[in-house]
This record gives sequence, C-alpha cells and structure tokens, in this order.
Amino acid sequence: MLDSGKWRPLSDNEFDKLLSLSTDWGVKTTEEEIDTYLYRKPKSPNSHK
Repeated sequence: MLDSGKWRPLSDNEFDKLLSLSTDWGVKTTEEEIDTYLYRKPKSPNSHK
C-alpha cells in the first residue's frame, strides 16, 4: 500500500480483505487456457478439451 509516497506492507486486516475478493468458482483451467487469455496465444491444434 502507498503511504506518503512510500510503499508499506498490507496489514493482516487489509490482506484478509484482499483475499476475500477472490472466489473459487470450481472451474478447472489448464495452463494453456490461461496463456490464451493472458497472452492471446492461440490454442495448439493438439490440445485436449
């Protein structure tokens, strides 16, 4: 967190708030799918669904 122009670590409370924003939707994602979305790489023709 930025405080008076200097970075400081998050407090435990701030860190807990940050983690609470994430939700597990139960969807399995492959590394290849992540690469596709993050780096716009096309899936390889040999990929499995």
